[in-house]
Amino acid sequence: TVHVALQLAASLSVLLDPVTPDAAARLRAMLRLDNVRPSTPHSPTDASAIGWSDAARPLLAAGHALGTPDILFRKVEDAE
Repeated sequence: TVHVALQLAASLSVLLDPVTPDAAARLRAMLRLDNVRPSTPHSPTDASAIGWSDAARPLLAAGHALGTPDILFRKVEDAE
C-alpha cells in the first residue's frame, strides 16, 4: 500500500507541474525524484528526462531512498 501511494505521489508530482510548479518541485524533492522534464515552454530538455508520458509507469524503484518529509500545503484557517 505504501509503495503504491508513493508511486501515485511521484506521478502526481510530474502531472501537477504545470498547475502548481512550486508544490510539485517540493514533492519531487521529498521523494528524491530527479531528472524530470520541466513543463515550462522553451525549456531545454533531456531526452531521458521523465515527462508526462512516463507518469503512467512506476517512477520509483524498489528500495528507493526518500528525502525528508514536510508539509506540502499550509492549512487555511476559517478566519482567512
